[in-house]
This record gives sequence, C-alpha cells and structure tokens, in this order.
Amino acid sequence: MEQSTNNSSAVAEAITKLAAIGAGTMAGAIVKGAISEGLERQNVVVSTRSEQTKEEWESFGVKVADENCDAVKDADVVLIGVKPAQVTEVLGEIGASLRDDAVVVSVAAGVSLDTMAQALPDGVAVVRVMPNSPALLRAGAASLTPGAHVDEKQMERVRALFGAVGTFVEVQEQYIEAVTAVSGSGPAYVYRLVEAMVDGGVLLGLTRDDATTLAVATAQGAALMLAESGVRPGELREQVTSPGGTTAAALAQMSRGGFESAVLDGMVACRDRSRELG
Repeated sequence: MEQSTNNSSAVAEAITKLAAIGAGTMAGAIVKGAISEGLERQNVVVSTRSEQTKEEWESFGVKVADENCDAVKDADVVLIGVKPAQVTEVLGEIGASLRDDAVVVSVAAGVSLDTMAQALPDGVAVVRVMPNSPALLRAGAASLTPGAHVDEKQMERVRALFGAVGTFVEVQEQYIEAVTAVSGSGPAYVYRLVEAMVDGGVLLGLTRDDATTLAVATAQGAALMLAESGVRPGELREQVTSPGGTTAAALAQMSRGGFESAVLDGMVACRDRSRELG
C-alpha cells in the first residue's frame, strides 16, 4: 500500500484542468484544497444543479458550466461528487465528452470500479476514492483505488489532488470496506471518545466548557504525537502509563469494560454494513 501526504506544488504541476460534477461538501472541499495548493481558479470548472451552489462558486472565482458534458471538456481530472444513485447517469452523460487521457475520480460510496466502467466508453481511466470528513480542513485520510486503465501519469494527478487535502493510501478494491471502517467512519469514533471524556469530566466536577476544552486539546495533542513522533501507538501509550499509576488504573478499567473489543466489533459491523449498502 502506497501512502503520502500534502505536497504544496504537486497539484499545479500535475493537473491542467479540474472538472467537478456535483461540487457539494466533500467534492467542494477537494476542489478548494487543490486551489489552495496552487491550482489556478481559471483551470477549474464545476457543474451543479443547485442555484445557491452555482452562485457560491461563481463568487469564489471558479467557472460554472450549465451542462455536465461542457464541464468535462479539456479536463484531465474529472471529479464525480454526486450521490451514489446518480453516478452512472452522470457518467453516461459525460463519457463522449472526455479527453482521451482524462481520469475520472469518484468519491461516491458503494459504487464499484466495474459499475463505473460499464457506464463509460471502453478504456476510460477510473479511480475510486474513499475520503473522510476532515478533508474539509485539509486533514483528511483517503484511499485511492485505480481501475485497470489508469496509467502512472493519471495516477500522479489523483495523488496530487488528494495530497492537497490530507494523506492517502493506495489499496485494492477488496479492502475499501476495511478503509471505511478505519478512516471513513473513524472520525465518529474519535468524536464519541471525546464526548465520553467530556461527560466523565463533568461527572468528576468540571464544568462542561472546561471539560470540552481539555478533552479536545488532549485528542488534538495525542493525534499530533501519533502523526509526528514516528512512534507506534502502543509505545506512546506505554510511555505515559506508569506501573500502578492513575493512567494504568483507568486503562485497566476500560479494558474490563470491553473497550478494545467494542472498537473491533464496531469496525466489523461498519465493514459489514458497508458491504450491504455497496
């Protein structure tokens, strides 16, 4: 599995023109991330049915196309950000208008590479992506899964695009449900943990505001330690857990309450539900 993080110059160097079909919350965050990393607004075009969204993009200085097929003309990266049920219809609309070397990138959950390939002309390059919500703050984690016709140059464009909004790994399609369980739904697990820490602080006498400030800062700091120290999570935990101390007592009680098994069981349930939906 290949992995990478932000590269501030890669987007402008790799992508000539970016088209986004359905530039809502997630696709919009990706587009804005690319612009923040150097892609010129004049090299971006979006297509959306929402009049409000059209006005927002126009005020942002981005071209807005009236038709999907017009948006993708001359684009070397086409980002599909519509709802899963609309993906095949959109691909059918744009197929004949794509550049020969264009790569189509879908962030729609549950839509397989095979489904997309069947909706497009033979030989079109398709990449399936599973992003997550912190991409909105350019701190996302995504998986990239290329289809059979994607070449290295096309893949470099996709890497540049998602490197602009966080980090990514490259996985085979059979592992996308596992990615969903780790990073796709993962932010919610962290939110639930912080929520429980806040409630615990209140139970022990802190104000909710103070407990929230401390719990959020603790989660943020721990995440930075994980990301930047290069040390395994278990080793970091051991470094702050003195034998017979307060942290050891807390962790032992959490384990007796089924903390680890609850997380693992939840992730398996997430994987299974993802398979049912996809």
